[in-house]
Amino acid sequence: MIGTATVATVREADLKDWRLARVLTIRDTDTVASAAARMADHDVGSLVVLGHRQQVVGIMTERDIITKVVSQGSDPSKVSVAAIMSPGVISCRSDTLISKVRRLMTAHNVRHLPVIEDDVAHGMVSVRDILAFELTEYQVLAKKQSDILGQIERDHPEVVHWRRGQGGRIMID
Repeated sequence: MIGTATVATVREADLKDWRLARVLTIRDTDTVASAAARMADHDVGSLVVLGHRQQVVGIMTERDIITKVVSQGSDPSKVSVAAIMSPGVISCRSDTLISKVRRLMTAHNVRHLPVIEDDVAHGMVSVRDILAFELTEYQVLAKKQSDILGQIERDHPEVVHWRRGQGGRIMID
């Protein structure tokens, strides 16, 4: 045994320091055609739906338009957003941990999660945002682990044998 070593791990973070995507909204009384145009104009895949008191009442996605309007042969200019939106929005707060955001998305099979506090949508986080964050974190982790191994090799030149153990972990013999 060589002694103790520093362990590099992925940090746990929340959404507070993230630059969240701007939330685009639409009224529940608007048409699906106007919602689709808004999504296309802003290159987004979802809109938060607001009720008559400007409160969040649902979310509408590209998938809703395809599966509930287009595939049914309905006219998007004659279908209201309220008719196809998903009510009971799955959301999070800015202090929600990224790992919990990922679990919420997975558990509810959603790709967009509005960040809502006091009935006001402050931002939107997507599965793409989560993947980009986690990729960056794992790249940082790989660099830290490489640095730790390099330091062990410099501090203990007699340790020249290492191998990958079960699960891909590096084992020093």
